[in-house]
Amino acid sequence: WDPTGSETHTISITYESTTGRDTLINGLADSRTENNGKLIRGGVTTQYKFLVGNTTKAGQFDNVERATTTLYVSGTWS
Repeated sequence: WDPTGSETHTISITYESTTGRDTLINGLADSRTENNGKLIRGGVTTQYKFLVGNTTKAGQFDNVERATTTLYVSGTWS
Protein backbone atom coordinates (compact mmCIF):
# COMPACT_ATOMS: atom_id res chain seq x y z
CA TRP A 1 0.00 0.00 0.00
CA ASP A 2 1.43 3.37 -1.02
CA PRO A 3 0.05 6.06 1.32
CA THR A 4 1.51 8.91 -0.73
CA GLY A 5 -1.22 8.35 -3.35
CA SER A 6 -4.04 9.32 -0.99
CA GLU A 7 -4.48 12.85 0.37
CA THR A 8 -7.54 11.84 2.40
CA HIS A 9 -5.46 10.00 5.00
CA THR A 10 -2.85 12.63 5.82
CA ILE A 11 -2.14 14.73 8.88
CA SER A 12 0.18 17.74 8.72
CA ILE A 13 1.89 18.86 11.91
CA THR A 14 3.83 22.11 12.38
CA TYR A 15 6.32 22.51 15.21
CA GLU A 16 9.43 24.38 16.28
CA SER A 17 12.41 22.78 14.59
CA THR A 18 15.14 21.71 17.03
CA THR A 19 18.07 19.35 16.61
CA GLY A 20 16.41 16.70 18.79
CA ARG A 21 13.06 16.86 16.99
CA ASP A 22 14.71 16.88 13.56
CA THR A 23 16.75 13.81 14.49
CA LEU A 24 13.65 11.99 15.73
CA ILE A 25 11.51 12.87 12.67
CA ASN A 26 14.31 12.04 10.23
CA GLY A 27 14.88 8.68 11.94
CA LEU A 28 11.18 7.80 11.75
CA ALA A 29 10.99 8.86 8.10
CA ASP A 30 14.12 6.91 7.16
CA SER A 31 12.88 3.75 8.90
CA ARG A 32 9.85 3.53 6.59
CA THR A 33 7.96 1.61 9.28
CA GLU A 34 4.53 2.18 10.80
CA ASN A 35 4.57 4.21 13.99
CA ASN A 36 1.92 4.48 16.71
CA GLY A 37 0.77 7.92 17.80
CA LYS A 38 -2.12 9.70 19.46
CA LEU A 39 -3.99 12.69 18.06
CA ILE A 40 -5.96 14.69 20.62
CA ARG A 41 -8.49 17.05 19.07
CA GLY A 42 -11.37 18.64 20.98
CA GLY A 43 -10.73 16.39 23.96
CA VAL A 44 -11.09 13.25 21.81
CA THR A 45 -8.07 10.96 21.51
CA THR A 46 -7.59 8.82 18.40
CA GLN A 47 -4.73 6.32 18.19
CA TYR A 48 -3.29 6.21 14.67
CA LYS A 49 -0.70 4.09 12.90
CA PHE A 50 1.22 6.31 10.50
CA LEU A 51 4.21 6.64 8.22
CA VAL A 52 6.31 9.81 8.35
CA GLY A 53 6.51 11.69 5.06
CA ASN A 54 8.23 14.85 3.85
CA THR A 55 9.24 17.74 6.06
CA THR A 56 9.52 21.37 4.94
CA LYS A 57 11.10 24.16 6.97
CA ALA A 58 10.61 27.93 7.07
CA GLY A 59 12.33 30.63 9.11
CA GLN A 60 10.27 33.21 10.98
CA PHE A 61 10.89 36.85 11.90
CA ASP A 62 11.57 35.82 15.48
CA ASN A 63 14.42 33.54 14.26
CA VAL A 64 12.49 30.40 15.21
CA GLU A 65 12.59 27.82 12.45
CA ARG A 66 9.28 26.03 11.94
CA ALA A 67 8.98 22.60 10.36
CA THR A 68 5.88 20.97 8.87
CA THR A 69 5.80 17.20 8.49
CA THR A 70 3.18 15.11 6.70
CA LEU A 71 2.02 11.91 8.39
CA TYR A 72 0.31 9.25 6.26
CA VAL A 73 -2.31 7.40 8.29
CA SER A 74 -2.34 3.64 7.72
CA GLY A 75 -4.86 2.61 10.37
CA THR A 76 -5.61 2.75 14.08
CA TRP A 77 -4.31 0.82 17.08
CA SER A 78 -5.65 -0.01 20.52
